[in-house]
Amino acid sequence: MFFIGATLGSALSLFLPLPVSLLAGMGFVAVFAGATNTPLACTLMGIELFGADCGVYVGLACVVAYLMSGHNSIYQGQIIGEVKNEIMVKDAGKAFQDL
Repeated sequence: MFFIGATLGSALSLFLPLPVSLLAGMGFVAVFAGATNTPLACTLMGIELFGADCGVYVGLACVVAYLMSGHNSIYQGQIIGEVKNEIMVKDAGKAFQDL
């Protein structure tokens, strides 16, 4: 996942006027945030790995990836504590493997 995210970030440098290294770092942690449903932990990981200067960008990328991922996770035993959308209220308190 880390490699896929970094590659996606690097590819976006063709369209976004930001440094390739920043976009690769954002992709690196954003894909992991979306896949694990842990935007705060991934934001802190990105700040620790890439420095506090890119913290706002990394945080924004992690939150967007988290919101866009829906109710999916690589951890099937993870319990849905809070739903991301009002449409999915019926899924609260269930594990991903039970959906």
